[in-house]
Amino acid sequence: MSATASDARRARFGALCVVVALAVTGLLAGTLVQLVVTSILGAFSPPTALRLAVAQSGFALALAFTALGYVVVTRRPLTYFDVRFDRRDALWAGGGLLAMFAVLAATGVLAGALGIENATHGTVTAIRETPWLGLLLVPVSLLFVGPGEELLMRNVVQKRLYGAFSRRGAIVLASVVFTLVHLPAYATPGASALALCVTLARLCCVALVLGVVYERTDSVVAAALAHSGYDAIQFGALFVTAL
Repeated sequence: MSATASDARRARFGALCVVVALAVTGLLAGTLVQLVVTSILGAFSPPTALRLAVAQSGFALALAFTALGYVVVTRRPLTYFDVRFDRRDALWAGGGLLAMFAVLAATGVLAGALGIENATHGTVTAIRETPWLGLLLVPVSLLFVGPGEELLMRNVVQKRLYGAFSRRGAIVLASVVFTLVHLPAYATPGASALALCVTLARLCCVALVLGVVYERTDSVVAAALAHSGYDAIQFGALFVTAL
C-alpha cells in the first residue's frame, strides 16, 4: 500500500470520527437542554404545547451551538458558516422542498405496496395528543429547527467530510449521520424493528435532497429554508388534522 493511499485512509477515518463525535455531542447536548428546559418550565405549569415547543427550540439551539463550538475549537473564522443567499439559492431551496415531499411520497407508496408500516416520530404522537403543539412548531421549525440542524449536519458535518471524501460520498455519509441522530425520536414503544428501519431509510432519502441542495449552492441558508419549510408544512398539516 502506498503512503498516499494510507494517508487517504487515515484522513477518511479521522473525518468520520470527527463527524460522529459532533453528532453524538449535538444529540447529547440537545437532550440535556430539553431535560433542563422541561424541568424549569415544569415549575411554572405552562400549557403542555408551549412546554414541548420550547423544549424543541432548545434542542435545535443546542445543535447550532455544537456547530459553533466546532468552529471555535478548530479556530476557523465565522465565515466558515455559509450564510449567503441569492436568487439561484432560492430556486434550489424551493426545488429541494418540492423534491423532499416527492421523495417522501414515493418512498411511502413503496413501503405501502410492500405492506410495511412506518414508525411514528415522538413529536407526531405528541401533536395528536396536544394539537396546538403542531401550530407552535411551525415558527419553531422556521426559526430554530431547520437552521440549527442544517448548521450542524450540512455546514459542519457534510462540509468536514468534503476534505476526505468525494462530494457525493460526503452527501451520503452526512445523510446517514443525520438519520442516525433521529433514531431516538423514532424508536418509540411499539415500533417494530422493520418499521423503524424502513422509516429511517425514508428519512435518509429525504436527507439526501438536503445534502444535494447544500452541495449545489454552498449555502446553509438554502438548505435550512428547504428543511424548515418541509417540517413547518407537516406540522401545520398535523395541527389541522388533529383538531
